[in-house]
Amino acid sequence: MSVTLTAGAEWLITQLTDNANEDNKPQINNSGHVVWYGWDGTDYEIFYYDGTDVIQLTDNFDDDISPRINAAGQVVWQAGDDG
Repeated sequence: MSVTLTAGAEWLITQLTDNANEDNKPQINNSGHVVWYGWDGTDYEIFYYDGTDVIQLTDNFDDDISPRINAAGQVVWQAGDDG
């Protein structure tokens, strides 16, 4: 995951992932919590950063994509099966 900085802005950068897989569509809320979807080697799963730890929210055989997070930290996503 990468971050683009604006000249003169002060930012705290925290690396959330360090893998060779795809990490897609990160979204951050005002509390600094982040959701994204990433490849786990089999399919796409949803990941959540709570400000301290990265938590894998899904672990199934379906593609889980397009996560969204609200100000309260509630997460929704789209899931589908190949059938």
